[in-house]
Amino acid sequence: MFLEYRIEDGYVIKIHDTMPTTISEGCKIGKNDNFALGDEFENYIVVSSVDVEDNITSCTMVKQTPASKYLRQENERLKLENQQLIERQSASEEAILGLMDMFTI
Repeated sequence: MFLEYRIEDGYVIKIHDTMPTTISEGCKIGKNDNFALGDEFENYIVVSSVDVEDNITSCTMVKQTPASKYLRQENERLKLENQQLIERQSASEEAILGLMDMFTI
């Protein structure tokens, strides 16, 4: 698994099953096979150290409450929805500009 974590504090924000092509600003990727997809929702995970090949050599994991799990999942869902809305808005703006160009003399 590939754990995307914040450089400043080691907090794991997402677990990927393949190496991601893009990651959030201020984050790095650590590799470790002891985690599964979704563990970042069930647990609070902090990466403490990685080796030169980005293998996680030390980390901490604490079980989260059901409320925390729900909030993290909801946050992830809203981020995806927001990204989709941004993409739709951009496409709509391009279409409007195209129509305006057609009717401009």
